This record gives sequence, C-alpha cells and structure tokens, in this order.
Amino acid sequence: MDIAAYSARIDQIVRDARTHMQRKPSRNYIDILMALNSYLFDVWGMHYDHSKDARGVQANYFLNGTLDTKKGMCITMPMLYLAVAQRLGLPIAPATAPQHTFLRYMRFMAPPHNIEVTSGGGVITDEGYIKKFSIPMRGVESGAYLRTLKLREYLGVIMIQTALVLHPAGHRREALAYFEKARELDARDVVPLMYLGQYWRQEAHDAYVSGSADLAEAYYQRGLAFQRQAKNLGFALNPLASLPSGGP
Repeated sequence: MDIAAYSARIDQIVRDARTHMQRKPSRNYIDILMALNSYLFDVWGMHYDHSKDARGVQANYFLNGTLDTKKGMCITMPMLYLAVAQRLGLPIAPATAPQHTFLRYMRFMAPPHNIEVTSGGGVITDEGYIKKFSIPMRGVESGAYLRTLKLREYLGVIMIQTALVLHPAGHRREALAYFEKARELDARDVVPLMYLGQYWRQEAHDAYVSGSADLAEAYYQRGLAFQRQAKNLGFALNPLASLPSGGP
C-alpha cells in the first residue's frame, strides 16, 4: 500500500473541503459541521455501503478502502471524517456504541455534539444511542460505551479490524498480538475482551481435539476470564448487526 499517496488524497479532500466551506456562512459550529457534511456527502460522495454482502467486504473495514470506493460502514466513514476534521483543525473526537463508531464535536464548557457519520453527519443524542443499541447502564457507567476516546484509545478500535483479517487467514498468533494491543490501548473497551475470549476458547477446542486436555482446560478458563471482564463492563451486542465476520 502506498501510504504517502493515500495521505496525499486525504490532503486533497481537505483542500477541497476548506474551499467549499469558505463559501458557506459560518456563524457557529453547527454551520461549520453542515458545511463539512455538505462537502463530504454531497460533493465528494461518501456513502454507506448498503449492499447485502457489505459486512464481508474487506475494504469496508479500512480507510484506504473508503478512499478508493467512497463507500464504507461505521468503522471507516467516521475514520475518514475524523482524518479530514483533524487536518481542518476541528475539535472532533471518536466514541463508540456496541459494534458502532460515531464522532463528537467537543464544545468548550458545554456537552459535546454527537455526529452520526453513517447518516450524513446527523445528530443522535446519547439517550438516542442508548435506546437504539439497547446499551445497559452498566456499559455507560463503566465507560465501555458512549465515552469520548483519546486518539490512543481509538487506535485500539482500528487495530481490531486488522486482527479480524489476520485470524481467518491463518495468522492466529499475529491476530492475538493485535487483540492484546487493542486491550492494552484501552482497558475499558469490551470488544477486544470478547474477541480474546473467543480466541482462547477456540484454542481450547483445538487443544482438546489434539488430545491435550489439561492445556484445553487452561485455555478455556482463560477465555472465560476475558468474557467475564467484558460482561462486568456491560458488554452488549448491537441488535442491528452481528459481530464483524471473520472473527475467531
């Protein structure tokens, strides 16, 4: 992958977005966001991939895929929006709901303004996300969901996508390293915990089949421990979508 070339394409999007936004009246941050939304969705043409096999398309889980196709889902669309916003100097940060990513415009001395990138940059309140995704209060109170993420923590969200490609391709130890790094970057993110639980339960199954009963029991208990941690933090499945395909 030519990283410099993709970065240059983002820079061009930013230049075009800035020119477009300068033509719009800007009295407050709402005007700024509406102008940015107008460029990204109406002019550049970013849109959600509604095809039946969208969740099985690898490009939908990586930034370069959305740059190539202008299509994406709730992992890549906010990622590109955030990359553009960073270069424009806008105070926008990521946040998560169950198997979902959205953004926030961070306001001084006021609650953040949520940005639902998969819906053209519209607004869903925290209460709306709680209802839409059936988020348990434990998940909110623990910070597992609806917490504004630092960029270091958000990196863990991105790294999970790589693990989900590596594991089914047979690169299990490499995938494990990504799962573990994602957990290290954000200890309150329940997603790597659940995948680590699945990973070690699969290892337990394989060990049992190969005749290593003691090792299988140790792996199984390790997997259960990770899944208990996730449940204690308030893990919730997105009722609108299953976990991404390709996981362990």
